[in-house]
Amino acid sequence: MEIVFFRILQEFFSNTIKHAKANYLDIVVNYKSDGIFITAKDNGQGFDTEKDNNFTGIGLTNIKRRAELVNADVTIFSKRGQGTKLTITYKY
Repeated sequence: MEIVFFRILQEFFSNTIKHAKANYLDIVVNYKSDGIFITAKDNGQGFDTEKDNNFTGIGLTNIKRRAELVNADVTIFSKRGQGTKLTITYKY
C-alpha cells in the first residue's frame, strides 16, 4: 500500500515538474483513526478537469489505476491558471 501511494505521488510530482510550470508544491498527509488522507497541490498552469475529467493522459490513468489497486479514492481537480490538486482517500 505504501509503495502504491508513493508511486501516485511520484507521478503527480513528475507531472508538476514536466508540465505545470509550478514554483510551489504542497503535500499534506493526515493519519486519522478511520483512514489516511493525502492532498498534493501545485500552483502551476493547470488544465481543465471540468471539460476532460476522465483521466485521459497516461500519467493520470496510472494514478487512477494505482488507487484502484488498494481500494483508495482519488480525485484530481485542476483549472487553467489555478494549479492542480490531487486528493487520495484510503479508509481503513
